[in-house]
Amino acid sequence: MICFGYDWLGRVFATKNPEKGDHILLFESETGDVFNIEGDIFSFHNDELVRYGDTALAENFFAEWQAATGLSLKYNECVSYKIPPFLSGKDEIDNLYVEDIDVFWNIIGQILNKIRG
Repeated sequence: MICFGYDWLGRVFATKNPEKGDHILLFESETGDVFNIEGDIFSFHNDELVRYGDTALAENFFAEWQAATGLSLKYNECVSYKIPPFLSGKDEIDNLYVEDIDVFWNIIGQILNKIRG
């Protein structure tokens, strides 16, 4: 498994074997789900992100968050939910804050492991 990127919400993009053209996996922190994205790493960057940027990266929500807060993110930061949607948190600006990506996934991972047993 090779993690090759993450977005502003801390969602991780990975592939099992990029040399073989394996599909992309999206680890979504808001729900704790893993989604398959059709195509290889090249089509993901050249097609999926270009044609479906808002769906793939929540671009409009990012613009809304940035306009409301005036904040920018450093490379090692993401925007996290104070109360994640999988714990009935609301998908809205007031429920978001900036967090270090490593701290974010450590906390989310512990919560998901506890919930799922």
